[in-house]
Amino acid sequence: MDKQSTRIGVDGMYVAPLSAEDATSIEYGATVKFPGVRKISVTINNSVENIYADDGMYEAYNQQGDIELSIEHVGLSSEEYANLFGATYDAASGVVEDSIPDVSPPYAVGFRSQLASGKYEYVWLTKGIFAKPNLERNTKSDSVAPAFPELVFKAQDRFDQKWRRRVRSDDENLPSGVTDATLNDAVAGWFSDPDFVPVAIPAP
Repeated sequence: MDKQSTRIGVDGMYVAPLSAEDATSIEYGATVKFPGVRKISVTINNSVENIYADDGMYEAYNQQGDIELSIEHVGLSSEEYANLFGATYDAASGVVEDSIPDVSPPYAVGFRSQLASGKYEYVWLTKGIFAKPNLERNTKSDSVAPAFPELVFKAQDRFDQKWRRRVRSDDENLPSGVTDATLNDAVAGWFSDPDFVPVAIPAP
């Protein structure tokens, strides 16, 4: 087994709205970058059940449960908040209104994580919705305690049941010419589309 490099950072959070989906295909809208990400964790609530027969452990069954992405973020603008959580934003006055019937629209969420080698891992969670964050504020005292909202993204089933896609720039099987520079290209790279597939890039 080849030696693997340790993940040491996270940056470049992206979201892409789902514009259409049916039983055979999915379409995404334009990807938007959200600066200010501090921490991202993916929780996969798997369970392994033992099945007993013949007076012993007969076999084991693995069941994948809910998948949750937790994002510690510096903060969202009023319009970004309304877009992610289905609230109403009045561009003429800057007022955001939250209502009981608000429904968070589906998105894909992407990010990249730096490796100790200087390379990166690129990730997309292909479908889910954001839950409205809790609000906590502390009064200022002799020391400042910044308040960072936690964004919670609940993954959902996509038409093909693929919930995550990822690639590492240190993978020796990447197509020829694919580098961190090409993968991180906003227009033609990994974050241009949650279904992006790297292809060989001809030498100049």
